[in-house]
Amino acid sequence: MSRDYDYSEDMFADTRMSFGEHLEELRMHMWRAIKGFLVALFFSFFIGKPVLQVIAAPVEEQLEAFYDARVERIAKEISEHPGEYETDQPKEVNLDVDVRSLQKTLGLQSVYEKLKLKPEAGSGSQWVQIKARINPHSWTMALHKAMRQVGRRPGLTTLSIQEAFMAYFKVCIYCGDRAWQSVDFLAVVAVCRRRSLSA
Repeated sequence: MSRDYDYSEDMFADTRMSFGEHLEELRMHMWRAIKGFLVALFFSFFIGKPVLQVIAAPVEEQLEAFYDARVERIAKEISEHPGEYETDQPKEVNLDVDVRSLQKTLGLQSVYEKLKLKPEAGSGSQWVQIKARINPHSWTMALHKAMRQVGRRPGLTTLSIQEAFMAYFKVCIYCGDRAWQSVDFLAVVAVCRRRSLSA
């Protein structure tokens, strides 16, 4: 059984628009997209810093692991080849020491006790300078973890405030763009669902 179709009818006649109408439709959608993006960008400024921290966290973890591995490698090399590093040669340093504490620690009698004299008023502690020798690398490695906790941890740095702001701004733009695209996609899905239910 053959059917006769009338192909002369235009299926899209009711949706046809002139060039000007197309431009007007494009302008309307462009303004809607720009407004939606700006609203999403405004809200993304509040979540930009936490998102930036989430992005930077794996890099900072790897930086810390790198520096820890470097300290362990140098410590191993120094223990295997002592005296090879010129920077680890013993260095003389001056240390200030409280005389009374030193005498008590060494179990020595003070001059006042030997001569059975009373110390002068206000002479609670007397400091002297003594010379000592330290190995710079050994001291640095011994204090490595403590310095990391108290001082500045290795991490991402920027050379200028503009660079830091641009990184933050780019993250905010990306978050705002993703948020607006998600809202736009959900709106399209809602319209399609409403049309399918009404049909």
